[in-house]
Amino acid sequence: MRARWLGLALFGLGGCYVGLPDGADTDAWDPDATEGQDSASSGPGGSGAGSTAASASGADSDDSEGGSSGGDTDGVPGADGSCGDGVVQAGEACDQGDANSQSGSCKEDCSENVCGDGALGPGEGCDDGNLDDGDSCTSNCALPNCGDGTLDEGEACDDGNAIDDDACTSTCVEASCGDGFVQPGEACDDGATNSDHGVCLTTCEAAACGDGFVHDAPGGDEACDDGNTAPDDGCSPTCQFETCGNGEVEGGEACDDGQNGNDDDGCTDACLLPVCGDGIHQPNEGEACDDGNSNNLDGCTNGCDLPECGDGYVQAGEDCDDGNNNDSDSCTNACELPNDGGLPDNGYCMPVHDWNASWVDWELEVIALVNVARSTPTNCDTEGNFPATDPVVYQPALTCAARNHSKDMGDNAFFSHTNLDGQGPGPRIVMAEYDYSTWGENIAAGQPSPQSVVDGWIDSDGHCANLMNPAFSELGVGYYNAPGSQYTHYWTQNFGAPG
Repeated sequence: MRARWLGLALFGLGGCYVGLPDGADTDAWDPDATEGQDSASSGPGGSGAGSTAASASGADSDDSEGGSSGGDTDGVPGADGSCGDGVVQAGEACDQGDANSQSGSCKEDCSENVCGDGALGPGEGCDDGNLDDGDSCTSNCALPNCGDGTLDEGEACDDGNAIDDDACTSTCVEASCGDGFVQPGEACDDGATNSDHGVCLTTCEAAACGDGFVHDAPGGDEACDDGNTAPDDGCSPTCQFETCGNGEVEGGEACDDGQNGNDDDGCTDACLLPVCGDGIHQPNEGEACDDGNSNNLDGCTNGCDLPECGDGYVQAGEDCDDGNNNDSDSCTNACELPNDGGLPDNGYCMPVHDWNASWVDWELEVIALVNVARSTPTNCDTEGNFPATDPVVYQPALTCAARNHSKDMGDNAFFSHTNLDGQGPGPRIVMAEYDYSTWGENIAAGQPSPQSVVDGWIDSDGHCANLMNPAFSELGVGYYNAPGSQYTHYWTQNFGAPG
């Protein structure tokens, strides 16, 4: 059997330094000079004109022009001067006699021992025969040392000091992050222990929350670090995970009381503010019950109240509930319908006064199911999203019009908002003596139960919009069973708001 729906409405992150002793260097003795080769011409009056006499440095007191043979030339009895005699003669820079030594201040050749002569003399740490720097012996004849100001083999730098916070460290290594010395531009430097998980990063920056590195090494106190200090992104401004129960309101939490295990204290253990419908019964918030659903017909209303006659919701055991205490209208204060359902006593409504009791039950169930749908936000697709809205209540004149139209469709084999006399919903509602400010109608055929017909209307955009329209406050439902007809089951909903 094919089912049909039709709806109509008006709303559409240290080396040391070794130097020479004080004293000026002297010219070295010329080894090419030969003792006694200086010459002098004899003067007149001498025997053997033109004779030549050898002379040494420094004139002896008995020298005379035209001397005789075998004369003393150096003032030292019995010997001519020579290196090692302890007397400094011409051509000698020094002569310490038997003390002359290659390692002394006067060498064996009577030259002074000076830096660069290749002989290791007093006060020298080394002497490689040159005055070059940068080899194994400096130009000062000192062994090369870091801090002597000379760039030696194996040194990357040498600035002549033992300061570690300049460009050249006390170990003659160029300054760099990770050398263990804090240089300008570095906040810290722990050398080999620099770590992106410790207190000093591998970039020699001090670890801080928000640098994008989780400082969880011993002594670290971060659980997370997302590279920023913004809240509400999963990692707090103090680099702790934003979790419900840490006592800080973060990351979409409405509240956080430190996971105290009490749901009835203004903040639930889910870090949400208590609201009716969260499924947590909070008497301190004025709730009589809370079943966490949007069903107004299950023993706890959406207002978190216990059901009672007069709350506007038709619950088990009630025929109707119009939410008022007027006992003389179409729904009594005991939530019962009059025998005739309170339908108007007019010619149009009289034929549908005496209605099958099981049909009446189904009509009232449709109203209850409509109110369940209206109690929760609903997406009506092309008609838009509708928020939860107030329930509609049973209205007898609208019921009269709805019953008449369902009966007419079943008996006369048509399915339309307009009957065979050309009358639409508006005129029929007027004939039922309903004074309206607005109205809407849904019809359906073939659905064999109240639940199936309401589900069908909700799944149909236009019908869904009528059903969720907050402008409507009253509803009448007409169900008619026509065995042997095309659809058998015929349904009409007439929504309205009084004028």
